[in-house]
Amino acid sequence: MTLGILLATLVQTSSAGTFQPSTGPAVAWSVNQHHTMIWGGQPYIPMGLRIEGSLAAINAAIDAGARDLIVDLPANGMGWKDAVAHLESKGVRYLISIGSMAKAARGIVVQPQTYRWAGLTEDRTIDFPAGDATSAWMVLVAQRDGALAKAQRVQSVNGSFSMPIVTGGLEHLLWVFPETSSLAQPDYWDDFDSHRDGLLAAFANASFGPGFRGLVDPVGQAASLYGKPKSFVPTSNAFRSELKTYLNEKYRNLETATRAWSVMANDFGSLDDLARLVPLWSGSRGGKMFWDPQRNMTYNRDANEGNAWVDVDHVIQAAAVKRFDRLVAALRQKVDVPIIQTWQGWRGPYELAAPNLTGIGIAASGATPSEWLVGAAPGASSLLRWSKPGWLIATDLKVPRLSDAAAELGAAGVRGFFGSATPETLAEMKTVVSEPSLSQWSPSPLFFPESARNPAAAQRLPNGHYWLPSPLAGNRLELGPMFSGYRYEEAGQSVVVLRSNAGPGRFKLRTLDAKGLVFEPLDGVDPKPKLFKLGVEVALSEVPLIIKGCKEVPIPELAFQQTMTRFMALEKLAEALKTDLIQEKFNFKEAARGFDRIPANFATMRRNYWLATSRLAPYTWVEAEACRNHNMSDTVSLNGLNSGAALWLESLGAIDPRGIFATYEIPVRSNEDQDVWIAARISKANRSDVVIRTMGVDYPITSEPVQAYGPGIAWYKVGVTKFSGNSAKFEILVRNSGPVEVTFDTIFIAPVGMTPNGALPPEIVN
Repeated sequence: MTLGILLATLVQTSSAGTFQPSTGPAVAWSVNQHHTMIWGGQPYIPMGLRIEGSLAAINAAIDAGARDLIVDLPANGMGWKDAVAHLESKGVRYLISIGSMAKAARGIVVQPQTYRWAGLTEDRTIDFPAGDATSAWMVLVAQRDGALAKAQRVQSVNGSFSMPIVTGGLEHLLWVFPETSSLAQPDYWDDFDSHRDGLLAAFANASFGPGFRGLVDPVGQAASLYGKPKSFVPTSNAFRSELKTYLNEKYRNLETATRAWSVMANDFGSLDDLARLVPLWSGSRGGKMFWDPQRNMTYNRDANEGNAWVDVDHVIQAAAVKRFDRLVAALRQKVDVPIIQTWQGWRGPYELAAPNLTGIGIAASGATPSEWLVGAAPGASSLLRWSKPGWLIATDLKVPRLSDAAAELGAAGVRGFFGSATPETLAEMKTVVSEPSLSQWSPSPLFFPESARNPAAAQRLPNGHYWLPSPLAGNRLELGPMFSGYRYEEAGQSVVVLRSNAGPGRFKLRTLDAKGLVFEPLDGVDPKPKLFKLGVEVALSEVPLIIKGCKEVPIPELAFQQTMTRFMALEKLAEALKTDLIQEKFNFKEAARGFDRIPANFATMRRNYWLATSRLAPYTWVEAEACRNHNMSDTVSLNGLNSGAALWLESLGAIDPRGIFATYEIPVRSNEDQDVWIAARISKANRSDVVIRTMGVDYPITSEPVQAYGPGIAWYKVGVTKFSGNSAKFEILVRNSGPVEVTFDTIFIAPVGMTPNGALPPEIVN
């Protein structure tokens, strides 16, 4: 059975039910088309607090005036009966959230980009902490050609791993594949039934009365519900059995499956042997080999990566979808109330078109509306793409005033608001009032691919529209300063969204397929398209205009003219600076000559415009992934970035004693004060782990991010320094003792006061 068929089989589209409390009459509930819970015929738009399940916390919230609560309780049912009885006695409305951690799956962590030790040249014994790993498969290879020197299973002793190595004086690389628990992968195999049974027992014993309104996070707290692809292989026998069954259904026989996995072996007796294998690579890191943990043998892989990771990830996702959905169905059969899942990334059960869930919970924090929207917008996007009504509630708001956040987030479709029990939110509980009119309307979403953030952003648009990020395939467009936009794929169709940054007006768009274009204005103003020989003329403003039927990106003629003018200015500047632009000039002018015939040449023009700019600029712009001396995880391809790639790190703690680093030689363009910036994706919790070192000084990341763009990248101002000589050493250091995930895009060093512009450097000519 394919995953698509499985999803279609399991999905239930009901957004309604009937709750039978332990006392009193049954209550019908439903979610209306405006994402509002209708309880007993009345809109239920709660404004309350999220608290722990102790009686003291419940009393404090109620004494402050809270009438709606989310109460965190453990999955094992401890404290449920007393907490529920107390809540019912006080006459409040409440949802139960499973506040305990989801059971983590045991398996082999495959992160050769993290668990590696490069540059080993001496015969020695390798020692490093094991964490909670019980054993590890260690692979030593020659760094020059990847030839296998040693592979051994090592047991953890007193919390450490130890293995002697012999290098013969040649440079070697050690990969470590630990057997441990994965916080990113809930256990849907060995412990899931006990979790389900404990939760069902808690439901049965709690005696929910008329105040009960639903359950949040039925699996418990987890970093991810589906884990991460190409990073973990469960060792559960149940998982291996499911993988074997899937391989049999997909490939029909052992020979075909072995060939599809690109395994170079002929001693397998059955699909059981294949289903035990662990791929020992992830992305471009790791070895072209498999490991059999039962036989402790390594098998080579041919040049083709094969389907091993595709099949492993499919079976993990299928198990997660099936068991999560069955858990939700079982809980609703026991007590028919809404069930909410907190948004945890684009890989989740809520990304189905019509999941069995009732709704999505979102978490948001910060002091400003823009910060609240950063947290709320992805969850709103997932729910607003459902084909059925869903309840969108803010289950965890860490904001100065709950009422202010509710006013802002309500416009994005949120229909319930629960804040942390801070002194500020406790103080406003007696005065907060829900807004019943929210139940009568909902935003009309315009989705943009995450990679198109800046110019696109989560915000209100005219006529009830709302701009929201999404996992759509697409990218931003680089059109120069007068225009901005992006392109994405939807239902097999290419869509372009354009807007003018220079005010409203009529603009000519150069395109070869003007007759097939369909224009959809958001503000209701007819763009009045008018065809001409080389394209179409339309009205554009700062309000995005949707253009469908695009075989290519329509290029504003003014963007072409402005690029021509600015490149001429660069040529004059190059003459003044006595700098050679021969290659950039040739490529630019060749593309410009063919623009009438091929408007797509504009991308080549812009690329060479920026190459010429970098040759002449008073600043230094370095792509982080261009580093040759680093031990970070890998270079990753990401849409929405200037070069389309970045330097990525995911680490649970470095085993390399040098720590985690990336070292650059930066050309020095000035001996005056310089601003130092770095563009990166760094969670607030990980900012203290990142340090920039240059000219003998360490600069921690202390500034707030600005100019966010693409998939979560933003600029951090590191500090001000002076460089000497012709080049300077520049280091990115990550000092972590626990989990950290960061992505570095660009290093920007410029005269004081000169700032970057999202994914692009500043202009130097007008």
